[in-house]
Amino acid sequence: MGNFDIEIGQIGKIITGNTPSKSNKDYYSSNDIAFIKPSDFNNDRVTDIEIGEECLSEEGSKYARVVGKDSVLVTCIGTIGKVGITKKEVCFNQQINAIVPNMSIVIPKYVAYAIMLKKNRLIELANAPVVPIINKSNFSKLRIPVPPLETQQKIVQILDKAQSLIDKRKEQIELLDELIQSTFYEMFGDP
Repeated sequence: MGNFDIEIGQIGKIITGNTPSKSNKDYYSSNDIAFIKPSDFNNDRVTDIEIGEECLSEEGSKYARVVGKDSVLVTCIGTIGKVGITKKEVCFNQQINAIVPNMSIVIPKYVAYAIMLKKNRLIELANAPVVPIINKSNFSKLRIPVPPLETQQKIVQILDKAQSLIDKRKEQIELLDELIQSTFYEMFGDP
């Protein structure tokens, strides 16, 4: 594939999540598989998805949509454009679309970064007066640039390094805040 825009629906299988019946307590009786919701994502980064606030039992997962490792999850109802990559098999609710990528065309982390780049376009597509929503059909038509695999890998490495530097800088700022507070307490006592 050359360096041109391709619809997401052409780079992998798109699956919209669902929620097994909450009235059946057996579906939620054990922690066999993570059940992912938008609140399990970070807002400002690609989230590694392994665990969620909720889990399903093995029985509950039979009534849910399940994707394996390296699927790209995108929030498409309510909060639009949060992106994550599954690190193991998970289930997910109806506010999330999954892309099970064709690995001969794309690298999952590249797809995640490319979708984050298109977040504003997703928000435009979801323009709704009450609850923003992107249906599966519109989501599948979103276009992302798809360069050769080697280029995708280089882009991922650069963006991962940039994210790592941002994380370190945030950690430094937090430590400096703690130092300022402790110095203040040391000098003036607890107000």
